[in-house]
Amino acid sequence: MAIHAKNSEATPRKLAKDKQRIHLLEANMECIAKRGLSETSITHISKAATMSRGIINFYFDSKEKLMLETLDYILQEQEYALTKAIAECGWDNAIDTLNVIAESLVVSSSKKRQRVWLAFAAHAASHANYASKFSDFQTLLRNALENNSISEEKAKVFMALLDGLRMQLLVGNASFSREEKIHYVHAAIAAIEPAENIMPLNDNIAAAKLSNEIENRKSAKNQNVKKPVLQEAAIGDLFAGLG
Repeated sequence: MAIHAKNSEATPRKLAKDKQRIHLLEANMECIAKRGLSETSITHISKAATMSRGIINFYFDSKEKLMLETLDYILQEQEYALTKAIAECGWDNAIDTLNVIAESLVVSSSKKRQRVWLAFAAHAASHANYASKFSDFQTLLRNALENNSISEEKAKVFMALLDGLRMQLLVGNASFSREEKIHYVHAAIAAIEPAENIMPLNDNIAAAKLSNEIENRKSAKNQNVKKPVLQEAAIGDLFAGLG
């Protein structure tokens, strides 16, 4: 289902409906990123969107349809990022091309959206409709790579690395700067086709993250502040998907 109205149908009333629809999708993503897909309810979405359940039912016949359209929305954003990255690539150097695509799909996308992607991906193991949508996107990505001189073997390894990078950068309480994310991306992709200008990951980053995390936990404990349950939500979705 298309998210945005076509120009020929872009009446003020139509645009208003689209804005409300997108607002509900964003509210749903906020809930999924915070609670996990399994624990997100229509009530949570209604509160996050500050809209009544009746309005949600007007736009989406069921929670399942809302979830499916939310997944469509996320994958459409990823497709747009992929298309833009491919258009900007010269394809002269395979490793540079893979870095640009990985940055557009993993680094440039917000942590919230990556968490939502992870939640749906986890449930795809036991949800045929989710699995089908992910399969379509993977086919699109694989074809784009193979049609631009990336071998089938490298394309498969690259796609597996993308999934691993999402996990590495999401599951954990430590936060990463954009520069650190790019460093992780480049170092991981260098394993496909090692490049001399890519330095291996070192223990200094990990040590710094661990030290910061210890201090953050001490600070949170002293201030009696409850830490977010984002990590637990993501892990819960992983186990739910395997169940």
